[in-house]
Amino acid sequence: MKLFATFLFSALLLGFSSLISADEPKKELTKEEIIEKLLGKWEIVKADGAGLEGGTITFEKGGKFTLVLKEDSKMEGTFEIEKGRLVTKIGDASDTDTIKKLTADEVELQNDNKETTQLKKKK
Repeated sequence: MKLFATFLFSALLLGFSSLISADEPKKELTKEEIIEKLLGKWEIVKADGAGLEGGTITFEKGGKFTLVLKEDSKMEGTFEIEKGRLVTKIGDASDTDTIKKLTADEVELQNDNKETTQLKKKK
């Protein structure tokens, strides 16, 4: 019985300490940090929008990007970060996406229509 009580007490302490560490605030990335992580070539691995999967997007310094789709169509445009959101422009058309996930190897974007696009860094 004493062993069980010790085990239960230890489990409660571990659970409590994990709750405390879960409340640590996440560090917000600066505009420059977001851009630095975005730079490079990305493969579109999943997209709610038609015809995007299998394409690539390359973000370059100076706020330029190139989008190449499976059909070998190539489009160039500009991008910027506004309030933590990715704003892309090709000609007169623009799109704003919330950055849901951003790591060195993965990006998940969501537009205002709740359509998601997942990118994976090309090596």
